[in-house]
Amino acid sequence: MAKKAVRQSPVSILNAWWSTWLMVAFLTGGALVASWVYLTSPGQLPFKSVSIQGEFEYLDRADVERRVEEYLEGGFVSLDMDTLRAAINDLPWVADVAIRRQWPDTLHVQVTEQSPLAHWGDKAFVNLQGDVFIPEKTRDVASSIYLMGPEGSSYTVVEQYLALRSSAVSLPIRIKSLSLNQYGEWHVKFDDGLDLELGSEAVTQRWNRFTKHYSQVVAQKKPQRIDMRYEHGFAVRWSDEAVIEVKANG
Repeated sequence: MAKKAVRQSPVSILNAWWSTWLMVAFLTGGALVASWVYLTSPGQLPFKSVSIQGEFEYLDRADVERRVEEYLEGGFVSLDMDTLRAAINDLPWVADVAIRRQWPDTLHVQVTEQSPLAHWGDKAFVNLQGDVFIPEKTRDVASSIYLMGPEGSSYTVVEQYLALRSSAVSLPIRIKSLSLNQYGEWHVKFDDGLDLELGSEAVTQRWNRFTKHYSQVVAQKKPQRIDMRYEHGFAVRWSDEAVIEVKANG
């Protein structure tokens, strides 16, 4: 007489399926963890090629190479990209750094150099965005403009300088320096030696009045100093020390 087939209950089948699934998941997870530990271990998948790119006028490429060599710890997976980026970005002439990995063993470093707009004080420089940076090494910078102001005022001074410069293109003289003192007063010095006082109020209106009447003033003789801090005019000091007050409309 034939034996009856033993039928497993649905619960037994489900338990067997879960046991198998858990075993596979455990083995797969263990393999993944082991692989990750292996790949992130120092010395695994080392970089064999490092490409440093960028246009360097003031920045010394050797400084970047030394910084990369100093902080290039780990392999393709284990490299701390943020630490390396911060280390390179800490170089005074570096404005920005982009780093990317290329499988299997190449590291690309793209460096953007600071572009100095002007000198800031005696030892620093400031860029077009108003960021101040102090190089460790002196470089010959093309800009001969000097900007100055209290701590934290670089963005305001740069913005004001750009505004004044753009509205003075018709003048035969150029701004040599622009300074802001602790009282909020603006002083301009031009490349011909002329000093201009704009004060702290209605600076734009006073500047426009200066540019409007400049040609009339120099038509008489060379001014040494012009003070625009008058409600309806300005004062002129000539190179011979004579001072006159001029009333002006506008």
